[in-house]
Amino acid sequence: MKNLISILFIIAINQSIASSDSTNNLQYGLRSGFYLTNYASSLNYFGYATIKKSKSVLSFGPSFGKRPYFHGAYININSKKEMKLNGFDIAYRIHPNGYGKIFDFYFQFDFFQKWAKGNGYKTFSNYPNLYDDTKDNIQVKSIAMQLFFEYGFNIKFLKYFYLGTALGIGNKFEKRYFIQETLTQFNYQEKEIGLDFIFRANVGFRL
Repeated sequence: MKNLISILFIIAINQSIASSDSTNNLQYGLRSGFYLTNYASSLNYFGYATIKKSKSVLSFGPSFGKRPYFHGAYININSKKEMKLNGFDIAYRIHPNGYGKIFDFYFQFDFFQKWAKGNGYKTFSNYPNLYDDTKDNIQVKSIAMQLFFEYGFNIKFLKYFYLGTALGIGNKFEKRYFIQETLTQFNYQEKEIGLDFIFRANVGFRL
């Protein structure tokens, strides 16, 4: 998955460089804000670079957030949920009716690559002695991909700034690896594929 992110990022950069000729009527900008999905346990904050041509906008950049809640056959002891780099986002937006003076709407397609780590422990009973337990630390690693289709709108203010919000639906594809410190024979992984939703709010600047 990380190789796929690198390839898409290189393609996006190459496209922006190759299209830098002023005759292409490109507009460059920045966008930041937050979104909420089922993957994380709190808001994700993002910062995108944007490239606009005609009715289309390509956006890409990192996202930051707290790790998701790791469920499993263990006790979670990592109560601290620091804000960390948790992924990379690529989005393609199209404004079917063009851009209004104040208000315009858009459709957007998203590809999110996410990752996270967590710590916990699991207690094993030393059978047949049920009163003798062994505790083993567990590290959890999560790698996920999210695909979304959004519908949203922008409200422009001043000359170069705009506010926007959107709702969307999509899918989440996640792998979680449970790695034990001592009893490695009990390592396992689980996969999860499911419906996901997104709510987004942002402020942007475009030259």
